Amino acid sequence: MRVKLGILALILGLGSCNLTNTEIDDEKVNISDSTNFYTFKDDNAKVTGMVILYELDPLTAKKFKRAIREVKEGKRVKKGFDYFSNGSVNAEYNYDTNGLISGSVKVFYPNGKVASSTEYKANKENGLAKEFREDGTQIKETLFESGLKLKKYDFDDNGEKIIPGIEKLDLVEYKTGFYESVNYNRNEVFYLPMVIMKLKNTSDQALNERIEIEAIFINNSKGEEWSKSSNYFQGYSDAPLQPGISRQCALESDVGYFNLGGIYGANISCQILINKQLYKKVKIKNNLLTANRIK
Repeated sequence: MRVKLGILALILGLGSCNLTNTEIDDEKVNISDSTNFYTFKDDNAKVTGMVILYELDPLTAKKFKRAIREVKEGKRVKKGFDYFSNGSVNAEYNYDTNGLISGSVKVFYPNGKVASSTEYKANKENGLAKEFREDGTQIKETLFESGLKLKKYDFDDNGEKIIPGIEKLDLVEYKTGFYESVNYNRNEVFYLPMVIMKLKNTSDQALNERIEIEAIFINNSKGEEWSKSSNYFQGYSDAPLQPGISRQCALESDVGYFNLGGIYGANISCQILINKQLYKKVKIKNNLLTANRIK
């Protein structure tokens, strides 16, 4: 009797293992847009099986298998696939135990070559995303963290990564304070917030692209922008900054104080942007700068 019960349990166990291989037409299934949870339309029961999603080919007017999702207890499991109308794989997904996209997601060209590869965690891009030409050379690379884009790189025709100038520069030293400015036409003296930066090319290549540095001065006491100032750290006509060489740049607000005493109670900060990307936030010191360069 025990032997028969054991055999019966084995048969039932094998049957349950194959439930996810049962093909289910997507017309019988509801798929939640927000949770990607699969339930049957007739009784709202959790789906277990291979859900086949179909689509109409506009060129042939024939229905084709657009996607396959392996589902267990309503959640996507293991791998999922999208297909072209000719049956070749268009995309490949991996799912975690919660049915969320996690791991590598690959998209393919119709010839089977990889078009892109993106790392995911819990349905969000997390890690590197790479894009390729059909010949296999890379064209883009993007770094994500929890769905947020941190960095993006382009590649040249030879597949070499193009490093932007902002990543070749190292802030060796900087000074902040208020710089005395004289308007001789109106016989007025202003004390204006200033940031002086010494930036060094730490790469092994000459810096020959255009680099714009912008300073946004903020009056923290009022919670508002005071002024903006921008300068081409390197313009088109400038000699390329060579490896290991530093260059200075001073950015000055056009709003400030008419008397020296005003600077000591000031609460000014500055956001520094390089080629429109936020590079650093600094507090303007409450002292008087005697030069617009770092000695």
